[in-house]
Amino acid sequence: MPKKIFSIYCRKCLPSNMKDIDVSIPNGETAAAFRELEEGKGERFKSIKDLMVDLNANN
Repeated sequence: MPKKIFSIYCRKCLPSNMKDIDVSIPNGETAAAFRELEEGKGERFKSIKDLMVDLNANN
């Protein structure tokens, strides 16, 4: 369902020359992040607040 919603959004909001972009294939950085998570790596946070503190610390 989310992919269908995204497709509808793209048809309505994006310029016509951008509608042929395939968003189902992740780029290298995203694919590496997926592999990292599948291997059980990556950070875990006890709360959303802890996650947000970490995200904002990298600014």
